[in-house]
Amino acid sequence: MSRGGEQALIVLGLVVLGLVMGIAVSLLGIEAPWTYVIMGVVVVVVVPPIIRYRSRPRS
Repeated sequence: MSRGGEQALIVLGLVVLGLVMGIAVSLLGIEAPWTYVIMGVVVVVVVPPIIRYRSRPRS
């Protein structure tokens, strides 16, 4: 897969993750300030593996 296509898939995955998180948080009735805390935790958990994957040397 080309580098641009790979980046597009990563961005699409993060957008879908954000939408799913938003739906889940709204269905659970969590207040707005806690939504930002939850999103921050998810970003801290999800982004480092993506960065490690992207920085791997290609063979």
